[in-house]
Amino acid sequence: MTDFISEITGITYSHIKNAPKWSEEQVKIKKMMMGKILVGHTIHKDLQVMKMTDWKGVSQKVDIAEFSLYKDKGGSKVVGLKRLTATLLNRNIQAGWHSSVEDAVATMELFRINKKKILQELKII
Repeated sequence: MTDFISEITGITYSHIKNAPKWSEEQVKIKKMMMGKILVGHTIHKDLQVMKMTDWKGVSQKVDIAEFSLYKDKGGSKVVGLKRLTATLLNRNIQAGWHSSVEDAVATMELFRINKKKILQELKII
């Protein structure tokens, strides 16, 4: 655990000193995600952190960051989840510690308000 991560998440060594090994938890996560649809914002970053970039177990990946209405005005640059949430949901996130739960809730809300358009544009339906 680095100081940089602690500074962002609030997680310190004392929180994780008795945590199970990642390799054990990764097996559980893969079982839980197997065959499911994965919805996220910049999913590749999360999968990279979990050392699962090449894993093909999910049935579909829906990355709302790729949705044109959630990109900048030019349609090419990804807009951060914090800004999307403030602009479209009128709510501030990541104000203190960076919470993965808070991010997941905001992502699902953003997905739900444009679900059909997102799935059509990303050629999922």
